[in-house]
Order: sequence, then C-alpha cells, then structure tokens
Amino acid sequence: MKKRNILLVDDHVLVRNGLKLMLQSNPEVGQITEASNGHDAINLCSEKEFDMVFMDINMPEMNGIETSEIILKMKPQTKIVCLSMHNEFTYISKMLDIGAYGYLLKDCEPEEFSIAIRSVANNQKYYSRGVTDVLIKKHLTKNTDTGKESQIEISGRELEVLKFIIDGLTNAEIAGKLVLSIRTVDSHRRNILKKTNCKNTAALVKYAIENRLV
Repeated sequence: MKKRNILLVDDHVLVRNGLKLMLQSNPEVGQITEASNGHDAINLCSEKEFDMVFMDINMPEMNGIETSEIILKMKPQTKIVCLSMHNEFTYISKMLDIGAYGYLLKDCEPEEFSIAIRSVANNQKYYSRGVTDVLIKKHLTKNTDTGKESQIEISGRELEVLKFIIDGLTNAEIAGKLVLSIRTVDSHRRNILKKTNCKNTAALVKYAIENRLV
C-alpha cells in the first residue's frame, strides 16, 4: 500500500495537532508536514511534492483561497482539499472554481478523512455530505416561464438518493443502504428526474457533473 504524503495548512496549532494525531492512525498516510500560514505552504509546495494538501480558509495575511490559487498556478497537479468550518456556498464555490479537489467540513466524522484520502488518491473528488447538500440545494434550480430562477423543493431523503445515484449505485443498492424498498427508491428517482427536468439517469448524472456535484 502506497503511503500518502500530506501537508496540513492551518494557523491554529491545536487544530493541526488534532488532525495530525488522527491522520497518523491511518495506514494510508505517510509523512505529515505542517504549515501555519499561506506563505509557508507555498514555499513548501515549491520545494516538495505532496499527494494532497489539506487547506484551511481563514488564515491571517493570506487566506486559504489565495494560497490555493497560487499553489495551483505553480503546480496544477496539486490535489488540494479544503478543510473549513464554513459551509456557505460562496466559500465552497470559490475553492472549487480555482481547482480544489475536495471540501471537508471541520465537524465531519473522523472516518471521512480516510474516505477523502482514498478518493482523492484515486483521482476522485470528495465533498463532505454537508457540502454536497449545499451544492445540490443551490444548483437544483429551473427556469420558470418568466425567465426567473426558482428554487426546487427537494426532500432530505431525495438528497440522499441523489447522492447515491451520482455515485453510480443501482436502485437495489441504494435501497439496501437506506433500508428502503426498491419501489420507494424508484419513486424517489422518478421524482428527482421530474424536478430537475432530466429525461433519464444519464442526463441527471451529467447535470450533477456539470454543476460540480461530484
């Protein structure tokens, strides 16, 4: 198993120590390097190669968005995963627009880090469930006859089903994970297709990809 070298960028020592302690217990993690600010992170990335960089947003002098943008211009192949307490669409969209590979919320469960590391290592973007919910609620919109944009009403259960559809699961697999009947999952799928004006599952997945839901 290849071990991943990781750079932690956060201006709080306690946060870095907690993250480092948690990551050290992960058998997929190798060397862990720390940076307390954006300038140090940029210098480290210019000197070394990291399999992934966990980047905080709120930092003095240079925030994580600016830091990430400079690093990605310098080394476009760098896989940056935002690690923040902010789940507002503005922050999420800015990080994704500049090329971040994922977005984790600081209050996520510890096992999410393992999932994120594995996903990013396999060139798959990863977002915390809370982040995915924000993106879905923001982008699941449609144009009315007047040309105005209106928010689509989608239930929490439909959001869960949609996430599994995006992940490529069948109705039977989704039913097993959510402890529902296949008929109920099929009903949710049809409702989501109707609400998003997508004719089939392929169109729905394409819609999700285009709107950076996966």
